[in-house]
Amino acid sequence: MNYKIFLFFIIMFSGLNATADESLKLIGKGNYTFFLLDVYEASLWASNKTNIYDGNLNLELKYKMNFEGKDIVKQTQKEFDSAGVPSKFSKKWSNDLEFIFPNVSKGDRILASYKPADGIKFYLNEDNFLGEIKDIEFSRSFLDIWLGPKTSDPDLRDQLLGVKDE
Repeated sequence: MNYKIFLFFIIMFSGLNATADESLKLIGKGNYTFFLLDVYEASLWASNKTNIYDGNLNLELKYKMNFEGKDIVKQTQKEFDSAGVPSKFSKKWSNDLEFIFPNVSKGDRILASYKPADGIKFYLNEDNFLGEIKDIEFSRSFLDIWLGPKTSDPDLRDQLLGVKDE
């Protein structure tokens, strides 16, 4: 067998994934709808269910419709503002996200992979690295859009945190 083909098979079937973390357990998942439109399904994996930000976690959004990246950033900015994030931060962070979030099509998944010491890395469809933001304050504010007390969808938060079934 040609060594290049052999190497290809080793890489393809090694099970390595840029976002894989064996310590993470599925905590919960739920659907986000807006005026009866299914927007995305969110799933949360975490290593620490009790103190969610003390361990690693992955938050994945599987889109059920198409969106332009700039519209995702605009909605993120609105969520920051409604959660009380100071505008000097929310504007800077939104500008940073403009370089990260791509246009998405139905079925695409964006994953935010958080580590307390490193911030958040973003991936499209599991292993296509989009970018990272190392600012821990950003990381927690971003994740609080779904997981924080001022979220715009408390039912989805409860589903993600395993407090309530879908």
